[in-house]
Amino acid sequence: MSYFIGWNDQMPARNKKALRKLLIPVFIGIPVLTFCLVFFSKPFNDHQFELGQIKSFTGTYYADPFPVLLLEEGQSPDGYDPAALLVGYGKNGAKGFMESIE
Repeated sequence: MSYFIGWNDQMPARNKKALRKLLIPVFIGIPVLTFCLVFFSKPFNDHQFELGQIKSFTGTYYADPFPVLLLEEGQSPDGYDPAALLVGYGKNGAKGFMESIE
């Protein structure tokens, strides 16, 4: 068995071969994997924040474990969860705000 010694200028041939076998696939594989992740990923949803536009929803309110409104049928778009998470000012939790209303 041979070891690499830092003050020695030459790395043993076995170690060079092993590093080459490891590093070449890694340096080829990482860019290929990155390209595949970017190319085959789904695009972001085109959601928009509608500041100042007031809409009314009806449903059942649940306070625990976090404020959520379970929307009545027909109020949520098809294929989406009917549970609407309630948020407060600055997109913080609405728990304190909802407690003050109650």
